[in-house]
Amino acid sequence: MKLNPKEFMDETEELHAFVIGLCEVICPWPAFFKGMPAIECVDLTQEYHYYMLGRALGIYTWLVLACIIKEFFF
Repeated sequence: MKLNPKEFMDETEELHAFVIGLCEVICPWPAFFKGMPAIECVDLTQEYHYYMLGRALGIYTWLVLACIIKEFFF
């Protein structure tokens, strides 16, 4: 399988799944799956790898922010 960088997140469904995963980790409130429309749940199940990439980058973002806060305040 050959990877093509031009095809990375070139569809709106892929970008949407990535942003939902990222925002679920960065935002301070819990995830809201019960009220999510069915069409968005389909996007998440079809593009689950982009969703998990967003969640992983959200965790990495929190770690970087924690290191910055530690450096400046402690």
